[in-house]
Amino acid sequence: RAFAARSAEDDFGAREQLEAARRRDEAFPADVEALDGLLRLVAPDRLPEVAWRLELAGGYTTNALLGAPTDPSHADADIETGSPMVTTDVWMRLTPDFGFWLKPTVELMPKLQVFPFEAVRGQSFLDLSGRVGVYLDWDLPRILLAYRTSYLLLFGTPGEAPVWYYASHRAEVEAEITPWLMAFAGAGSRQFDEMGRSRSEVDGGFGGGLEFVDDLFILWTVVGRGMWARDPAYDVGGITSGFHFQYRWEEGFSSRAGVTVAGDWYPDSAGAEAFGGEGPEREDLFVRASYQLWSPALWGVRLGVSYDYSYRDSTLPAYDFDDQRLLLKLAWTGTAEMVEPRSSTTPAAADFDSGVGGGESA
Repeated sequence: RAFAARSAEDDFGAREQLEAARRRDEAFPADVEALDGLLRLVAPDRLPEVAWRLELAGGYTTNALLGAPTDPSHADADIETGSPMVTTDVWMRLTPDFGFWLKPTVELMPKLQVFPFEAVRGQSFLDLSGRVGVYLDWDLPRILLAYRTSYLLLFGTPGEAPVWYYASHRAEVEAEITPWLMAFAGAGSRQFDEMGRSRSEVDGGFGGGLEFVDDLFILWTVVGRGMWARDPAYDVGGITSGFHFQYRWEEGFSSRAGVTVAGDWYPDSAGAEAFGGEGPEREDLFVRASYQLWSPALWGVRLGVSYDYSYRDSTLPAYDFDDQRLLLKLAWTGTAEMVEPRSSTTPAAADFDSGVGGGESA
C-alpha cells in the first residue's frame, strides 16, 4: 500500500501506511527490508529513533595550546608545544517515536583528548557532556527544547592531580526551519575551578546547507556570543562564521574543505592582572582552514584524514598562535529503529521487489 501511494506521489499517505507497518508485530522479510528505504524516500527529514557517531583520531599537532580549555598564553617561551595527539569523540541520540509530534530525546556527547608529551600533557582532558529535552516534531519545522550539562576534567601535568576544571548548565533551543536553514540559541552558566572565570553566557545563530550543484554541498554557520564573568577582565563578546564545501564522488569517497573565522573582544581587559597586568584591551582574530577526505562506507565505517591550519592574532602578543594538525580518523555512524516488525516465517505467496532496501548507514 505504501509503495502504491508513493507511486501515486502521495507521500503523506505513504508515510501513514509505513508508520502503521512499522508497528506491526511481524511482516514478510521483503517488506521488512524495504521499510527503512521507503521511509527515507517519503520522509527524508524524519528523526531516526537511535543515531550515533563514534570517531577515533590520532596524529600530530604543532601547538597543543591552541584551543586548550585553559586559554593558555606563551608566557613560558621555552615550552615545546608540538605533540602527538589522540582523540575519541562520541555522539549518541535516543529519540523514541510514540506516533505523536512530541518526542523525548537524550543525547550523550563524551570527548577525550590526550597529548602524551610532558610539556603539554596538562592540556589533556575528558569532557562529559549530555543533553535531554523534547522535540516538537512535525518533520519540518522541528523545534528542540533542551537542557545541556557538561563537566570537563583536566588531566594535569605529571605529579598533579586531575582537576574538574568547569561545570556548565545551559538551556538550549534549536529550530530546523527548512532542509537548508536552522536557528539555535542557548544561555546558562559555567562554573570554573578558577573562580574569576566563572560566568553567565548566551549565544545564538543560524546555520544550514544546500546542494549547490550535483553532489556539491555548501555548509555555513554564523554564531554570536556574550559572556559575563566574575572577574570583568574575562567578559567577552564575539562572533564566529564558517563556510565549507562538501563533495561526494560516485565511488563513495567524500571530501570537505572550508574556512572558519572568529573574532573576540574583551572590553574590560586593559591592564588586567588576568592578562599580565599591562597592555591594551585584548582582541583576538582567529582563522582556521581545513580539509578532510573520507573513504566509502563499509557497514557504516569510514577511514579519513584531515589537515587543519589555525592562526590567532591578538592585541596581546602572548596570545598569538599558529598550529598545524594532521590526523588519521576512523568513524562509525549509523541509525536504527526501536520498533520494527520481525520477519515472518510464513512463506509469501509472491515476492515483490519495491526497488528500495534498508541501505547502509553512513
